[in-house]
Amino acid sequence: MKISRKLLAIATAFTISAGASQAYSQTNGTPNAPATQEAQVKEDFSDASLQKFVSISRKLEPHQKKAEEQMVQAIQQEGLTPDRFTQIMAAQQQRDTSNAGANQAELGKFNNAAKKIMVIQNAAIPQMEKVISAEGMQPQEFQQIVLAYNQSPKVRQRIDALIQPQTSPKQ
Repeated sequence: MKISRKLLAIATAFTISAGASQAYSQTNGTPNAPATQEAQVKEDFSDASLQKFVSISRKLEPHQKKAEEQMVQAIQQEGLTPDRFTQIMAAQQQRDTSNAGANQAELGKFNNAAKKIMVIQNAAIPQMEKVISAEGMQPQEFQQIVLAYNQSPKVRQRIDALIQPQTSPKQ
């Protein structure tokens, strides 16, 4: 489903800076906050909130697309592919000490790309938050729904059900 992938991309845009920051901290030996988000996923959103989330997500697509293009470019400028960057980041988030098989040179490229991504995110997030607020939702609630969409099959199913009728042309 095309729009679900876009929602996932928006979720990535909102969460990648936190992941990159966490991954950067881990590779540099600095402490970071414990990952407690998964244990605290809210699922009891109203239908109206989820419908507003879908509407806002569509309005965020141009902002997200621009930021995503810049992030991909930053990763590629460091000599990594987006897939490889994601593999290393996922390994670090899972506290995999092998870092997905990355050597020191590749970890250096990863860290440089992560720094660039954080700069891109720091520029994009206020613009996205402005859109969210203008549509009558608090950015924190939007982020809670993003988190729930990524971690809760129940919430994902509810959002996908709202999206489906709007994205299914006559067959």
